[in-house]
Amino acid sequence: MQADDLAHVFEGRCFFEAGDHLLAEAPLIELEQLRHAGWRVHRDAWWTRCAPADSRLPPSGWKVHVSPDIAHLTAEIERAIEVVSAHRIAFKVRSSAAVERRSRSKFASRTQVGKTVVAYPRSADELVALCAELDGALRHPGGPTIVGDLRIGSGPIHVRHGAFEPTWIARDGVIVPGVLDDDGVAPDDRTAAGAPPAALSRLLAETGRAAAPAISLPLERVTVLHRTAGGGVYAGLWRGVPAVVKEGRRDAGLDAGGTTAAERLRHEARVLTRLSGSGAGPELVELVETPDGTLLVMEQLPGTTLHRSFAARHPPAFADEHTIDAAGIDYRRWSARIRARVGDRLAAAHARGVAHGDVSPQNVLVDGDEAYLIDYESAALDGVQVAQGIVTPGFGSLEATPATDLAAADALETLFVNPLLPALSVHRPWSEGTRTDMYEAGLADLAPGFRSRAGRELVPQEELETALRLGIHRVATPEAPGRMFPGGVRSFRHPAAPLSVAHGAAGVISALRARGDIAEPAWIDALEEHARRAPAIPGAGEGLHGVLRVLAEAGRVDAARELADRLPAAPTFEDASWSTGDAGRAACLFSLYRVGRDAWVLDRAIAHVDAVVAAPPRPQTGLARGLAGIALALAACAGTIADTGAGDPGPLTAVARRLLAEEPRRSTTPPCC
Repeated sequence: MQADDLAHVFEGRCFFEAGDHLLAEAPLIELEQLRHAGWRVHRDAWWTRCAPADSRLPPSGWKVHVSPDIAHLTAEIERAIEVVSAHRIAFKVRSSAAVERRSRSKFASRTQVGKTVVAYPRSADELVALCAELDGALRHPGGPTIVGDLRIGSGPIHVRHGAFEPTWIARDGVIVPGVLDDDGVAPDDRTAAGAPPAALSRLLAETGRAAAPAISLPLERVTVLHRTAGGGVYAGLWRGVPAVVKEGRRDAGLDAGGTTAAERLRHEARVLTRLSGSGAGPELVELVETPDGTLLVMEQLPGTTLHRSFAARHPPAFADEHTIDAAGIDYRRWSARIRARVGDRLAAAHARGVAHGDVSPQNVLVDGDEAYLIDYESAALDGVQVAQGIVTPGFGSLEATPATDLAAADALETLFVNPLLPALSVHRPWSEGTRTDMYEAGLADLAPGFRSRAGRELVPQEELETALRLGIHRVATPEAPGRMFPGGVRSFRHPAAPLSVAHGAAGVISALRARGDIAEPAWIDALEEHARRAPAIPGAGEGLHGVLRVLAEAGRVDAARELADRLPAAPTFEDASWSTGDAGRAACLFSLYRVGRDAWVLDRAIAHVDAVVAAPPRPQTGLARGLAGIALALAACAGTIADTGAGDPGPLTAVARRLLAEEPRRSTTPPCC
């Protein structure tokens, strides 16, 4: 899961959510005066959008982002909106204080941090005039530098070329944001600002507000280890010596208590100073303050994370039938040694007045039989803790104490035995008996005779299927605008995803139908209605082609026809995949043709098939983007052709067989080895 995905994780909720409940929060800024002045004002959970009644935006252009500092947030937002509205330029502002905090939190999207106010000038002249006036009106240095933007000096104003209206494009089997310009639609790269207009460059040069030069750091041979909205973690040579550098961005990476990443790094530096020479953590090398934040430079310790180490060693995952018994014994001995070394490191820290606070698999490095503790960001020093609410569920605690550290170390022991236990324990109350049963089942997996027990039915299949069906019916919310069924976080990646086969409602309904269940009529009604309002994003897996197939198979042929007519008719000739490309689109259109027998639908389906045959797809593996998915889609097309008498299925079947034979074989080497 990516850091961006945590935007859809909310306290007290069991599933990923769209965030519609945030609309109940009070507005960040009151904008009724603009509504009274004739502006269009629309507020949703994440943004309040404002535009003059007669405003019409081009599809793309240069956006102006205002990134205020936290201490002067409200005043700077009000000044920015006053300037923007005086120019009668459309803009949006964060919907509420809660949304603004989430946008700067440690686990927000890196490219969204600091985008508090976004203005949409319609021309280069408007862009230059707006930047010049904002530069004079905003009185404070500003908040975090916005990733991918061109910063105007060291202030809060940033600019970037991108889409003004939401546009989506398929790339490599997934749907990504796009930008429409004179050259067509291309991916909207939010990590690159683009070359500024000449007029803006002249303004910057004349006013001396050109972007500040990059700071030169004594860091070479850099490897990115980890990145969040609060900053990155890098390995490299610092003044020629191997080191790890943690970055805390200014006014970003907020935790549950509002503490910034930079403040937490300063606290961690004090902790490492206290631990120096104890072996409880890495040695502090240097703490560096920059205009953009704080850098914590530490000794680079050997090894890989415990998470990767135990995954590579867990016998049921990788040992064969001849080595499984011996591997289980060795693994238990190794895990006991690692647990003991973690205990030794904790004892050394506790003796210096430090409680770690987040003894998790990612914060323990393992090198053979040795273990090291890293990441003291959540630590308490003499009982004083700075960070709040950023610990690992199942391991960290709200309060860092020696007792909670030891409890976390015990949780590592349960992880060694049954990797599911620590994660499951944080989701819902469960009986101690269930926990004991799962722990004992994990021990049994590590005992001799595992292979003879493997494959036993833990729950009767019929009972399991009944429970799954009941669960789906209980959690269905067809009336909800964000999602009809709970699902993975990818169901929020683009507007069609909550309806799609790959991530949303159409996939749930299709899977139930494949098991012989008839979907509730209300579900089909809701799918039809939501699809009618959704942007015309194509694709069998990611997009609405898969939805029209499910509607057609459910007897909603007219709705499926309407949807097909809205979707792009022309083949891509570039993307042959099942998920977003021509093969999947063809299969869905053939499904509609099977029940509707419309000539125009058949023509479109054949055009997509011809595109796949004409442009040999890249040799990728898998169903969504690989040759296997393309082959199965073409086989389904051939089946419909044969059943409906629409042509000769033989050549298409031959192509499907050839593609399936050509699919690259999956590697059997574990990714952690």
